[in-house]
Amino acid sequence: MSEEYGCVGILVDAKPGAVDFYARFGFSPLEAAEGRFESKPTPTSIFLPLELVAAAAGSAR
Repeated sequence: MSEEYGCVGILVDAKPGAVDFYARFGFSPLEAAEGRFESKPTPTSIFLPLELVAAAAGSAR
């Protein structure tokens, strides 16, 4: 799939309460190097490899 679309995965900045929701689908946490603001809730960057997307799409057919 990455050869077709030119990317390797999906990156989401999840709200703190949504991390468990995304984890159910295979997303894993990443550490953000920049972009944190003290005045806003800190999102958790999470990543899903396209191999998992392709596998899910194949099993849905």
